[in-house]
Amino acid sequence: MVLVLSLCACERSPVADETPAAVRTPTETYEVRGQVVALPSTMGDLQIRHEQIPEFINFQGVNPVSADGVRGMKSMTMPFPVQDDGLLEGLAPGDKVSFTLAVDRENKGYWVSRIQVLPADTALDYGVIDAAAPDEP
Repeated sequence: MVLVLSLCACERSPVADETPAAVRTPTETYEVRGQVVALPSTMGDLQIRHEQIPEFINFQGVNPVSADGVRGMKSMTMPFPVQDDGLLEGLAPGDKVSFTLAVDRENKGYWVSRIQVLPADTALDYGVIDAAAPDEP
């Protein structure tokens, strides 16, 4: 499964040295679209069902190709730590969003560094969806 190889089975992925999010330096950033499934709780991260990220480079420095030929990271629902809680202001489950996924391969961390609500009628393309991902957000 691409996600297992890509982001350690989607477990919360803090930067190993616990550097504050505001001063982390990403190795790569990706512009991604998706739909908010759940806001963070005291025990969790922001949950987003996102579109495929074909150019995604995993922690091993590889742009993976799944067994069914999908390059990068398949569309799926996964948890995302956020750089700053202020990014969550005004967000609600069901909102369609555009966000920047920041990845620090050296420290095996990832987080959302920017998020913007899209118009409700924005069409999202989930393409080939990971078998482990739910069908609906």
